[in-house]
Amino acid sequence: MPLFSFEGKSPRIHPSAFIAPTAVIIGDVTIEENASVWYNAVVRADFSPIVIRRGANIQDCAVLHVTPAAGVEVGPGATVAHLCLIHGADVGEEALVGNSSTVLDGARI
Repeated sequence: MPLFSFEGKSPRIHPSAFIAPTAVIIGDVTIEENASVWYNAVVRADFSPIVIRRGANIQDCAVLHVTPAAGVEVGPGATVAHLCLIHGADVGEEALVGNSSTVLDGARI
């Protein structure tokens, strides 16, 4: 799986998490137990942290990115569906962000 450090910060992935071989995980990312990041998803924490909580899933071709002022947190059991963009926003516990949705800076779902 493509894991990349950025400015001295490296992804931390729980051993029970599933990361598809074509997903890309960059920088200050934490992926907790039983979470999953699926094919061609990009999780890029270059300016602020991204935390994917236990049992959450980031589906195919989703993009999670941060701003210098705001990270991203995906709550326990939440789903970020296919082709979604989550940018500097939080997704709460058991929430569903539907296919092709865009959630921008400062939003809380």
